[in-house]
Amino acid sequence: MFKKSLFLSLFLFSTLVSAGNAFAGSTVQISLPDNATADQQLAAGSKIVAIARDGKVSRIEVGPGVYLFKEGIKVSDRQLEIVGTLADHGPATIFQFATPKTGYEKSGEKVYTLKQPRELIALFEADAKDLNLAWKSLTRVKEVSQVASTPGTYHSSNDTITVHPFADVDPSSSIMIPDAHMGILAAYGHVIASNIHIRGARNTGVYGYSGIIQLTDCLLSENGWNGLDTTRQSSVNCTRVAGVNNGNDAFGVHRMGIGSFTNCYAAHNGDDGFSPHEEGIMRLTDCVSEHNADRGVVAVQGAMLTLTRGQLYHNAGQNVSLEGGAQGILQYVISDTSGTAEKSQPNMRVLNDCHLLINQVFDRSNAPVEPKLYGTGKYDQVSADTAHFDAATLAYDKLLPKWFFSSTFLDIQP
Repeated sequence: MFKKSLFLSLFLFSTLVSAGNAFAGSTVQISLPDNATADQQLAAGSKIVAIARDGKVSRIEVGPGVYLFKEGIKVSDRQLEIVGTLADHGPATIFQFATPKTGYEKSGEKVYTLKQPRELIALFEADAKDLNLAWKSLTRVKEVSQVASTPGTYHSSNDTITVHPFADVDPSSSIMIPDAHMGILAAYGHVIASNIHIRGARNTGVYGYSGIIQLTDCLLSENGWNGLDTTRQSSVNCTRVAGVNNGNDAFGVHRMGIGSFTNCYAAHNGDDGFSPHEEGIMRLTDCVSEHNADRGVVAVQGAMLTLTRGQLYHNAGQNVSLEGGAQGILQYVISDTSGTAEKSQPNMRVLNDCHLLINQVFDRSNAPVEPKLYGTGKYDQVSADTAHFDAATLAYDKLLPKWFFSSTFLDIQP
């Protein structure tokens, strides 16, 4: 019954997202001039926000360059397609929702404070000479007194941040402060986005609130919470999407949402790589999750997870975890090197009231991997479709698109 209901749900979802896209409105093209100034980047971002509200427009085509936003893009009660520009190194169209701020006061040796109306759940430092490069994640500390002793840390209260940059730099030129709560929000709407790098939102890069989201060839990085997240039975389809260096998870599906992810990559995030919650359904095909601060993939609170053909490597918690009555299926997976030496985490684990089915899950030495069971957790081996799959087909260059390997924002480690 478990497998039947799971695959029926996934079939219905696949049928929904593969249906033809019908566009009834006009197409608008937006581009930046050469050597665009910050004012021009902000004006272009504001124009995109305004056009997204225009029900007569169904498609926005955006040229390469950095577009700055003071507020997020919201799509409600309709369908909107946003198409950026894809280069050999990945999305050349960058939607950036954070900028450096002035007004800091020096409060100690290399320590600065800034008044902020909202608490920041994550903070990032850019290279002041080139803000378009990858940003470093600062570590949040519990006590403001801890900031002085450690570079690369910050403390945030309800109205003040205290920061100690990694380098001895002016924070007003390098600390990226979010200007928007969400990057792109599908609220009872349908967003189709491709070829865009989305970064710097205070909360989530792309968010579905009873919405439909389709992402292709996108990069979600340095967002305060998740790269992508959903609630209220939203539907998500991601193909060739990377979620890296976000404050929490790369990809989350909440509250009975459904998500399908193909050729996707999650790495160096502040918590987990892929995570369905609260009876959500998540299907991963040809995906990689590695070097995340906690789990590679985790299903909780009655969620359902399937992972077919993938690599899970060097996540600081478990590579796979089922919790709170979750159920999962893993087939043709390499899962290796989980947990730090201090944590000594199992490679995979199944907690109380959870059930995992596995078919040909190996570590990198080709030895079978069996999950560690806790309480009433259960797992079963499923008969293989073939006598033995070829692990070479799970090489990074077979699972991930070419632009992932040339992107300066990703740190893929075969």
